Amino acid sequence: MFGEFVEIPKIFRPSDGREYFEKCLVCGADLLSGDRYYFIEKAVRRYANFSATDAIFEYAICETCAEKAREEFSLESKENLRIFFEKNLAFDSLVDFSSGKPLDIETRLARCMITRRPIADSDEYAIAALCKGRRAAISLFPYAVSEKALEAINEELSNKTRDFLEGFKNNYLGVPPELRKILDPKIILI
Repeated sequence: MFGEFVEIPKIFRPSDGREYFEKCLVCGADLLSGDRYYFIEKAVRRYANFSATDAIFEYAICETCAEKAREEFSLESKENLRIFFEKNLAFDSLVDFSSGKPLDIETRLARCMITRRPIADSDEYAIAALCKGRRAAISLFPYAVSEKALEAINEELSNKTRDFLEGFKNNYLGVPPELRKILDPKIILI
């Protein structure tokens, strides 16, 4: 299921200069000991007239806490998301079908796994990785999701799930009150 593991790429490292995410955002569990899987998610903003990007937010969450968070999603949202991903997931953005091998990380992150469009065309996008210790799995992860795809995913969520994601953002991501209305929960993948 997880394929090979490689050193966590720099793009999935904290933007504050630390070498790795060390603790789970929710429970504080040590992520570098190598005894648990965890996810890294970053929401990124691209500045149109510059070749610069900035992390809107970034975090690491252990598999247990991520699963607990997903349990808060409504049944309607879970079913809608299952159908959405069955219909829209572009496996060819993750796997080279001619060889049957996963695409390299740079190639995976260059295109949206839903729209297949270049991530460079998005002003905002999210990337996610599955990790264990200081290693990232090459499986369905890592991947990139464009702003357009995030908006489509958000349309599949019930109000209950949107409210939960809003609370998650406010409780854990340290978003200042003046930015809360700007940062739509659509960019949280959990």
